Amino acid sequence: FWVCVRRSMERDGKTVIPALRQRYGPGSQPKPPAGMSRAVVATPARRVLFAGLYSGMTAGCFYGFGIYSPALKKHFALSQQQLMNINTIPYAFGVFSFFWGMVTKKMGPTFSMWVGGTLLTTSQVFMYSLGTSWVELPAYLPPPITLVATNCVTYWGMQLVSSAAFTAPILHFPQYRGDVASIVKSFVGVSGSVTTTLFVLIWGTPKGDQTALNALLLWASISAAMNFAAGACVPRSYDAASARSEPRRMLTALFWTLVMLGVLGIFSHGHADSLVHNVVISLLIILSIAPVLVIFSGLTGDRDVCAIDVDQDPHTRPATMSIATTAPKKSTAIFESPQQYSCTEVLGTLDAWLFVFVGVVVVGSGTFFATNCAQIISSSGASTELVPTTITLFSSGNLLGRLLCNIPSDTMVRHGWPRPLFLVALAAGAAVAQVALLFAARLPAESEEQSMLLQFGAGLCGLAFGAIWPHFVVLSSELFGSTHLSSNYMFFDGTAGAIGTLLLANALPSLIYQAASKGSLDCDGPMCFGPTHAIIAGLCTAAAGAAGAMAVRSVALYRQISAAQRQSAQELL
Repeated sequence: FWVCVRRSMERDGKTVIPALRQRYGPGSQPKPPAGMSRAVVATPARRVLFAGLYSGMTAGCFYGFGIYSPALKKHFALSQQQLMNINTIPYAFGVFSFFWGMVTKKMGPTFSMWVGGTLLTTSQVFMYSLGTSWVELPAYLPPPITLVATNCVTYWGMQLVSSAAFTAPILHFPQYRGDVASIVKSFVGVSGSVTTTLFVLIWGTPKGDQTALNALLLWASISAAMNFAAGACVPRSYDAASARSEPRRMLTALFWTLVMLGVLGIFSHGHADSLVHNVVISLLIILSIAPVLVIFSGLTGDRDVCAIDVDQDPHTRPATMSIATTAPKKSTAIFESPQQYSCTEVLGTLDAWLFVFVGVVVVGSGTFFATNCAQIISSSGASTELVPTTITLFSSGNLLGRLLCNIPSDTMVRHGWPRPLFLVALAAGAAVAQVALLFAARLPAESEEQSMLLQFGAGLCGLAFGAIWPHFVVLSSELFGSTHLSSNYMFFDGTAGAIGTLLLANALPSLIYQAASKGSLDCDGPMCFGPTHAIIAGLCTAAAGAAGAMAVRSVALYRQISAAQRQSAQELL
């Protein structure tokens, strides 16, 4: 299939389009023949979007830790601190994430997807082998250290994949970068929802035994298939002369497909043996591959074949090229900062560190819940059947947050409001989620009110957590330029993930949990995680203030971007 796609693209790019230009003139943009209108769909912009979607979804593997973490804890007799270390210490390497961006810029996205996918797959299979005793560890390798080291390899693979999957599409969709970032980032939530619900469909609700470790095999299968397919499809490098069209209708169709996926994910947490649950899961799986048809079928009617101004800067071109019989005008619209910052220059700006603080708090609040979900529910006295439910709701909220955040965010930018103002709402939402989880722990065990509050907190936490990730990409390009986007984005992504996870998802809850459990492996009662919820809620409030400061400082830039969008729209008329 991929060989056919590549040959089709090469034929269209090297033979068909030049022939049409020769026939109609070098400055014309002819309408393709009727027989070719549905065939020329494997353009670089479409291929890179497909690769970003399906490679990027494998970066959600850490969000499924709550499914199999009780099995690891039971099999290796781990303490709560040792268990949290497995899913949090690897984030310490996030401060070096800019390195993976440099690797991608040097070696290309295909290399990053294939090598990153290999690291993800092998590390997940190895952890499964350890948990099921297929591989016996020698006496000089303690299981807690070995499990952490294995997950570090998983994290490196995830970061290498992310450096390609989340930045390459931005270069091909400069004006619609907000939409594309949200679509690509939201697909990470699809992996969490699909994998969790598929696990329940096949093996039932996880009980803390070795059956729960089969989730690792599901993740390994997804990581291998998606990354190798994406690496075969993605363009080897960015070609400014071949990516001038931004198929808007295709993006709209993808948006509604992913909205349906998110809604199905919310309603997919019923009983595993019910007919409704099985039907919803089947639809969820089918819709998870529907974007392939949307991207490559050409059914959305976008015209990607157009004459190209090879001298046009990729960061200042309009969203779509006019289908006309005259040469297109060169756009002077600029949709980002006119100054292109390198990674070292970024470190010298106040906006960068305000952005890091907001990211640390919002990301930390989400990873805290994702890592400790099973223990939060058990310590509150709620039924363990809520574990897959809350993980699914968190993953679905994660998906919808990544997908829907661009609507209010882009609307604000179009009206001249600074995009960082939207981060204020994200931080406030994360604070409300932590307050809801705090009160849930104090309600009567297994009560209806407690269950509803836990699910509400999980969904809202995932919503705020998911919405911050597309803004790492978009704000990195808008505030600091796209020339060094790979390394700049990975700095914000990795640093926020590292500090937020180590402090808010590991060190803080670990100290409070140990004090409440008084040396026991398990802890029951509201004091196990209640103080952690309260502290994170306070930090989220402070992060909202930092985001407000970013908004005030960037007012002039976003007025410029809003004017550029209006200018681009006028040039297309």
